[in-house]
Amino acid sequence: MPPARFVTGPPLRHVVVMASTGAVGLVPVFVVDLLNLFYLSLLGDRATAAAIGFAGVVGFLQTSLCIGLMIGLGAIVSHELGAARADEARRLAASGLLLILAATALERPWRRRQAASPP
Repeated sequence: MPPARFVTGPPLRHVVVMASTGAVGLVPVFVVDLLNLFYLSLLGDRATAAAIGFAGVVGFLQTSLCIGLMIGLGAIVSHELGAARADEARRLAASGLLLILAATALERPWRRRQAASPP
């Protein structure tokens, strides 16, 4: 079995490695969003293009927030596991996942309200 990663060493290095990996993964998602917005703008309906553009910004905000929280959470939990403090790692993981769930749950009603309001 390969040795565990991110359980020894400085947490800042782990955060930088995971953040750069997450950023590389986000780029194709937003390139596709940009292409969708471009082709929708060719239809000539400015309201639809504006709505799709705004939804893309909100989606980017939520995705970035959750990925950032997951990266920080992963680095801190891994650090605690490497220090053989499993109880503290478990507590931090549960608290972090609840924070991510709350961030996602608070955004959902707002997005539905925006989608339901007429232009």
